[in-house]
Amino acid sequence: FSVDGIPSAAETAQATYIRVLNEDGTSISFGKILSGGESADAGDNVKTIVCFIRHFLCPMCQDYMYSIGRNIDPEALERAGLRLVIVGNGGWQMIKSYRRIFKLPYAVYTDPTATLYTALGMTLRTLDAGPKIPSASASSSSISISPISSSSSLPDSTDTLPETYVRHKSLLSGVSLVLRNAVKARMPIWRYMGDKALLGGEFVFEKVPGKDISCVWAHRMRYTTAHEEIQSVVGEA
Repeated sequence: FSVDGIPSAAETAQATYIRVLNEDGTSISFGKILSGGESADAGDNVKTIVCFIRHFLCPMCQDYMYSIGRNIDPEALERAGLRLVIVGNGGWQMIKSYRRIFKLPYAVYTDPTATLYTALGMTLRTLDAGPKIPSASASSSSISISPISSSSSLPDSTDTLPETYVRHKSLLSGVSLVLRNAVKARMPIWRYMGDKALLGGEFVFEKVPGKDISCVWAHRMRYTTAHEEIQSVVGEA
């Protein structure tokens, strides 16, 4: 297991053939997503940030979605020539309500067999929350993507914690948030939420015309709270 090892060309090529599901249950190859989808021009240079979350009911990953909504302006991302997609590992039936919770303008897919997770080296399974979360001042970085002007449309969160994506002082408060969000978004919580012990990570892929898709940056979680701050991920892209 490697936290930041970049997948080899062969490993990346293998991953592009793996199929995931969209919010309607339709299968699509990962390579097609990284090439820009149906609307992409063959001559386009496409750079894609892919955030792999844990399960759809993970409070820490929901905090991460909140952080993406607060800190990343989709229009500024597009102007920078970047795309962002999110991949989970639960049932595809969870995706529409998951997007509704955070009003996500980004595509969300799922890999319920975790085949793609494995191919990209996300094989660590643990429920360990890891060390105490550092303050925002210890992990902040400057990036060109401006925060959105208002967070009024985002789900409930605590404003008194440091500016780090994990925003809850206790597991109980996190679970409470998940349940409130599930009710408001009419999430089918009886469906498969995903592997509760499987960890995710963040990757940046690039598709240059005439060349194979390559991975240019990678980060894999070691703990349930170890997503890379989204501002840092965008900065790496």
